[in-house]
Amino acid sequence: MKPKYFQPHEVSGLSDKLVEMLDKARDIAGVPVVITSGYRAPDRNALAGGVSNSLHCKGLAADLRTPKSQTDREKLCFALGAAGFKQIGLYNGHIHVELDPKDSYAIWTGVSH
Repeated sequence: MKPKYFQPHEVSGLSDKLVEMLDKARDIAGVPVVITSGYRAPDRNALAGGVSNSLHCKGLAADLRTPKSQTDREKLCFALGAAGFKQIGLYNGHIHVELDPKDSYAIWTGVSH
């Protein structure tokens, strides 16, 4: 799948469904979005301080940021929900999204990985 808004290196290793949802959220938000961390090999995940069972290692999670303003970040958060994301974490200026196989709703803040 060729993403509409993201470069191939940003989405390499990510599930097609995740990339499709990220493109949809970017389209809804209408603001620039940067994927700061997508797929992580287990050794890279450990260096980043990620948990051992991180969905980043399965291509089912991404960390995002909007380079412009708090308002853009708020637009992106709304758009992520509208695009179908059920797990959204806010931390250190970044937004973490994941496709949890449990398919449950969760929003959290103050997490750092």
